[in-house]
Amino acid sequence: MASPTQKVYIDESALEGIEGNAGEEITLPISYTTSDEKNETTGISFDLLYESSVLDFQSFEVVDSLKGMVWQDSAANNPVDDSSNADSDTSTDKKISFNYLDLMGQWPGQTLPVVIGTAKFKISDSIPQEGAATKISFAANEEHIKYGFEGVSLTLGDEPTPGDKPSDETA
Repeated sequence: MASPTQKVYIDESALEGIEGNAGEEITLPISYTTSDEKNETTGISFDLLYESSVLDFQSFEVVDSLKGMVWQDSAANNPVDDSSNADSDTSTDKKISFNYLDLMGQWPGQTLPVVIGTAKFKISDSIPQEGAATKISFAANEEHIKYGFEGVSLTLGDEPTPGDKPSDETA
């Protein structure tokens, strides 16, 4: 029997209203659930990875009801280089570490799925006019003793397909 997993993801409904324009600020709620629907664990430790040439990290805010847990706030607001290539994607070059810990084994203690925090980014002023695609992904930075990890990547924007160029034709 496979062990249960802890899943971290961004609900795609959060993308509604994002236009993808240079300089636009975007807010992405980070959600959490478990495959066995148990809402009492000792916590989770993971990285959020992103491409810094497209997204400029602004801040991370933990959900108020989870602040009573042992929370490592300094790591979550200080992106570092992804020198270990934690998500096996060379396009993501920065990571932010998240560590939720509850020694009593009661984290998050709320109905699942639950939003555990909100990441805020600004789209780079230097993205091409025709747009760009970028991925936000998640990787475990410490394995849980009873759970595997499932990080669901999210792609923002559309990658231009070959031949998709603005038309220079005149009628």
